[in-house]
Amino acid sequence: MSEITIENYVKEDKRTIYLKRKALDEAAFIGLQDPAIPLHLRMDHIEPGNWTAVRGRHITHNDVLLYASCGDRNKAHLSDEFAAESPFGEIIAHGMIAVFKQRLLGRRVLPGMGFILTEQEKTFTAPVYVSSSVMDYYEIVIDVDRKKHKVTTLGLSVLNNEYDKIVLKTISTYVPTAIFGSHSESEKKILADIGTLDPSKRVVFDAEGVPNHFSHTFFKKGLWAMLTPDVQMNYVYALAGIGHMKDKLHLSDELTGNMEFLLPCVDDAFRSAVLGTLLPAMGSIYQSETTKFRHPLKLGRLESRVVMDAIEENPRALAMDLSAYSVQKGVLISSSKTKIYFPKPMEESS
Repeated sequence: MSEITIENYVKEDKRTIYLKRKALDEAAFIGLQDPAIPLHLRMDHIEPGNWTAVRGRHITHNDVLLYASCGDRNKAHLSDEFAAESPFGEIIAHGMIAVFKQRLLGRRVLPGMGFILTEQEKTFTAPVYVSSSVMDYYEIVIDVDRKKHKVTTLGLSVLNNEYDKIVLKTISTYVPTAIFGSHSESEKKILADIGTLDPSKRVVFDAEGVPNHFSHTFFKKGLWAMLTPDVQMNYVYALAGIGHMKDKLHLSDELTGNMEFLLPCVDDAFRSAVLGTLLPAMGSIYQSETTKFRHPLKLGRLESRVVMDAIEENPRALAMDLSAYSVQKGVLISSSKTKIYFPKPMEESS
């Protein structure tokens, strides 16, 4: 088999990324014997080129409402009138809903239960309209590092009713659950840095979880914002409903210390809630995000901070690089870099 690289599977053609199905080796396909029972694969069972597919999953209005219940109540996802005035023309789903469906369905097979997500790079290539969102999902193993106990996969979410248009591309790194949390000293520096954020530059919301829809002229480099939600079981149930993840490991009262479901999904949801509260909904485009998951998330209070690192202005647009951090009881749960873009109003771009 030829070297496994992302280029073997996708190509970028202007604004659309197409799946090169002919590059997928049918002999390397790994499927579910029973869709309700995840596969427990070992590291030595996984090879570059292994792939799987989950067909015909919908994003529904119920998914949007479930996700909004976790904190992101941006009107672009909830109000027909508001969304009609946006560049998209109608309600679009939260970008993280597509991520959850991809992640929770895919991990049943590749790399399977017993592995946990440590890093994920997400690129949103097209909006997902709730009215027309039948998605196929493909996941392809692109690297297996047995010495470092890492598996890297490429995930592709495809709108199969829109000419196989890919709306989400992810690069994910997994390690066995048993070694998760063994990170470097870098997190101590991150904790020290966010502990010295300038209080005078903190954006204080009128109410947590209520979108403020600031105008684009509001945003300045160095501003930061924070939400402090409680991690509760009802969020776990809501996100499990979105991803169709029904495994008892995540939903029974006797949750294990691994918290495999809680860690990536609830943390992502709360970080999204901060962004949804802070950012202007009208026309904002969530481009990409890279997240490192560092420690298991537990039930209880979480502090989610977002810092505006860089702002790039041009006559017609504003692009922002944001750093987001989740902290619980003095422990760094995750850190991420996010790119946001939104057009300026016409009268300001003239």
